[in-house]
Amino acid sequence: MALKFVAPHLVSDQAVRKRFEREAKAVAALDHPNICTVFEIDEAEGAIFLAMAFVEGRTAKEMIAERPLKLQKALDIATQTATGIRAAHEKGIVHRDIKPANVMINPQEQVKYHGFGFSAAHRRDS
Repeated sequence: MALKFVAPHLVSDQAVRKRFEREAKAVAALDHPNICTVFEIDEAEGAIFLAMAFVEGRTAKEMIAERPLKLQKALDIATQTATGIRAAHEKGIVHRDIKPANVMINPQEQVKYHGFGFSAAHRRDS
């Protein structure tokens, strides 16, 4: 399990906090093999955190920094990432800050996107 703590300034305003909690719950409801599972949104000692599945592996950012990726590897990572993000879009969740640091690749070469639920995601009105 991995804990991701939310920056206090993101939830200091009550309206922003309520929106964040609503968004985080929507993200926690996502169930897709290319999206990291969020188990719980909670608060302890005034800090809000998300309990997420721990993903062993490296981020796409780390892999790119080591050396350029081969075309087939880059396409595979991009396709898996897009598949997960499409699943989120189908549930009304739009991400505004897609980046390689949020793309984890596990030892089996499966992508697990984990950037949802912090200041970047919002629920579209349907």
